[in-house]
Amino acid sequence: MPEIVYAVYNSSASVRELIDDNTCAVNSQTCSGEGGIHPPHISCSTAALRAHNALLIFDEVQCGMGRIGKPFAFQEFGVIPDAVTLAKGLGAGVPVGALVAGEKAASAFSPGDHASTFGGNLLAAAAAEVMLTQLKEGTVINNTAARGKELTDGLTLLQREFPDLIIDVRGLGLMQGIELSREAAPFIAASLSKGLLLVGAGPRVIRFVPPLTVTSEDITAMLNILRSAVQDLLQKRN
Repeated sequence: MPEIVYAVYNSSASVRELIDDNTCAVNSQTCSGEGGIHPPHISCSTAALRAHNALLIFDEVQCGMGRIGKPFAFQEFGVIPDAVTLAKGLGAGVPVGALVAGEKAASAFSPGDHASTFGGNLLAAAAAEVMLTQLKEGTVINNTAARGKELTDGLTLLQREFPDLIIDVRGLGLMQGIELSREAAPFIAASLSKGLLLVGAGPRVIRFVPPLTVTSEDITAMLNILRSAVQDLLQKRN
């Protein structure tokens, strides 16, 4: 789309350089997904935004709704955006999306300004209500935090076992990734052949985004399969 420019992710200097009085908003993932699972340095741009009266919009389609251990991912960083986009986890598998806006951004809209053919779908709204209720009760959040720590510990142990292959472990809660020293695709395929479905986040990153209801047993089984797949591939190459 026209009139859109791109800053370097997590670079405060890059953000400040691009913002001026003609800037409408800065839109960023609260924790990058497709870009390689990189937690943000959110504070880097907020001062510049306020100085130019620009909106701060967070994309939490992937990282929101309990994924990193808070109902909204931005709560982890103490910054409140003017608007946040949601989908995926909001309906717990039922297709649904939402734009949630604070008073400043919401005041620009009046009823009928932005219609949607499928907006207000009853099934999607009911699914979202169930998910939001679960988040409010805290059971899902507590599980995310506990299982996320187990996942971090397990991936860190794998990194110690295979230091030449796994060069970084990063992420938050149940949104984590490992960066490899070589292409990730063969390791994803080898894991799939053993019954573990993984997905990449760039050519050399394997992403881990299990269900928020994942158990300790699931985490252990996943790590064991991944370890076996890595061992098989490394032995073949040697």
